[in-house]
Amino acid sequence: MFNYAVKYYDLRENPCTKAGSIGKSNAEEMQFWIKTEFEQFIPAVQDKLAFYAAFMTMYYTGMRVGELCALTPADIDLENNMITINKIFQRINGRDVVWSPKTPKSNRVVTIPKTLSECLGKML
Repeated sequence: MFNYAVKYYDLRENPCTKAGSIGKSNAEEMQFWIKTEFEQFIPAVQDKLAFYAAFMTMYYTGMRVGELCALTPADIDLENNMITINKIFQRINGRDVVWSPKTPKSNRVVTIPKTLSECLGKML
């Protein structure tokens, strides 16, 4: 809008340019495992139940590590195969902190496959 006003309505300059841009100009590419990579990895932790459950949860839900670490048993609904994600975990200056997610869209309920429900049921 301000650029339009500069071009057509004699506004001397766009006042927003002084604030600079928001976000990263060279954002890092998202990295994730494809199915074959996951299938190669998961047997390595199959006998370590907590690690197995954590990696299964992140793979099947797309959950971030901070979201996983903030989960409580109350967030997991095995009866309806759902996980509620409504907080994140961070370690700041050596202190463990649990926060609300940065954006409203980060609060979500994720449907999980029966395989993951069974895996998590062994943990709870």
